[in-house]
Amino acid sequence: GELDTDGKFIFPALFTNKYTPTPTSYQPMAKKLMTEDSNPLPKDRDFQFKITADGKNPDGASLAAGSSETITVTVKANKTESDPKPFTAIEFTAAGTYKFTFTEITPTIPGITRAEGYTDAVLTIKVDDDGNGGLVITEQNVSFTGDGELSTDGKFTFPALFTNKYIPDPTSYQPKAKKLMSEDSNPLPEDRDFQFKVTADSSNRAL
Repeated sequence: GELDTDGKFIFPALFTNKYTPTPTSYQPMAKKLMTEDSNPLPKDRDFQFKITADGKNPDGASLAAGSSETITVTVKANKTESDPKPFTAIEFTAAGTYKFTFTEITPTIPGITRAEGYTDAVLTIKVDDDGNGGLVITEQNVSFTGDGELSTDGKFTFPALFTNKYIPDPTSYQPKAKKLMSEDSNPLPEDRDFQFKVTADSSNRAL
């Protein structure tokens, strides 16, 4: 309430309250996937991914506007994909529309190339007040999927899959053949041709 200058109570009385809805959160994740025609990695390799909050995002997200987080995922030797790895969950304490960009930091590993058509994924999340004292995520949209995946209802599927191709620098081997007559053989009276064939084992990996 409120008192006037002589200490008497003034009406209407003012009773103040604070409204703080229950927060909601979103769990982004990332996963590294090598393309089907990629060679298995000869040893463990690390890949880095970054999530960046749009600089125009409203206040109300634990990943503040303009800030980012980077994580490292590992593809084990002789494997073609990593396990999913989470970023820090993003907590929302206010309704609004928030945008986040998912990027793979360009690999510098010899033989690793980005998948054709690589593009960053921009995720837009809309948070609304449910009218019952809580916040809820009501929309998730991707402006371009890049190498992520869309689920059947059009929402971005996480872990986001960022694909690369591993093709090591080639090396070569030059097979040769030579015909040798036995020591007790008579010299050939004229030129003679002999044929040899090299056959790849059926279990060899196709190129």
